Amino acid sequence: MCAHRNLYANPLECQSVEMTGYRYRSFVVGVLTLNLIVLLSLAQPVMADETVIQKAGTVSEGDYYADSFIGSFGETITIVFESDEDVDLILTSFEGYNDYRDPGEEYFMTYSRGTSLKVKQTTLDVFLPVDGVYYVIVDNTDLPSTGAMPTGNVSYSIEVTMTGEADTLGVTLIACGVTTAIVLIVIIAAVYVYMIRPRQKERAEKAESPLYQMSKSTGPMNCPACGTYSTYGTYCPKCQRRLR
Repeated sequence: MCAHRNLYANPLECQSVEMTGYRYRSFVVGVLTLNLIVLLSLAQPVMADETVIQKAGTVSEGDYYADSFIGSFGETITIVFESDEDVDLILTSFEGYNDYRDPGEEYFMTYSRGTSLKVKQTTLDVFLPVDGVYYVIVDNTDLPSTGAMPTGNVSYSIEVTMTGEADTLGVTLIACGVTTAIVLIVIIAAVYVYMIRPRQKERAEKAESPLYQMSKSTGPMNCPACGTYSTYGTYCPKCQRRLR
């Protein structure tokens, strides 16, 4: 029911106000829903790749090549390795690397998913189990005892790529700002199209309609049909009977 309806209200005007308010509310709800969807999509974690080790070279017989990187729990690394002779590819921790280099240590720890013995070419995907420093070793020695035995110098290439969540805070803030600006512009345009412009059109139509024409030549009078008191116009505001 029209919030402004009274004894002299025009039912057509009330219906127009109700329809305009309904269209405006529906549009605002739709825009807010769209904005929420955009923000939720931006809030999803974005995965980014970072190359932490990239090396091509030669490891002498009886020697090894080692390089390190810092990893975090939940990240995944991909090791792509290739050589011209069999060697041992080892992934270990900081403590494991120290044990590997210590002649007095009989054993050293390795991550099995990141280790491949007697290999020339391989690609390994490893889920990092802990935060810390990790070492990748290209071994051309007689360690470990079950690994490849050195036969000479070995040419190799290795690349380690880490996949983790990217820091998207700055991008998210910029995207939210741009989205908010666009939404505000759309809302302002919608307010004009669905509220201001229709009202301007209604006022113009009212000015041209006989129902709202002002009469300056006659004074107030009661409608002879329904008795409604009228101070202006050519028609009764209640039953729309012609008065003058």
